[in-house]
Amino acid sequence: MGDQVSISAKTEEERKMRIKIAKRAAGEINSNMYVNLGIGMPTTTANFVDPNLNVFFHSENGLLGIGEYPEVG
Repeated sequence: MGDQVSISAKTEEERKMRIKIAKRAAGEINSNMYVNLGIGMPTTTANFVDPNLNVFFHSENGLLGIGEYPEVG
């Protein structure tokens, strides 16, 4: 986990600011929370969440607990 996270930005200054925001958001996440990761910068937030926390991330479309692709029938 470092500032070398890939994040789209027009300038290096903007990239650093986006990482700073993602880190700040990650600091608000506590164990046993459900967190919706939107597209873009919100997804980057997951890179900075303490890996020791039990956090449930879900996609922008709100699906939880997605497993393997279902079998036919």
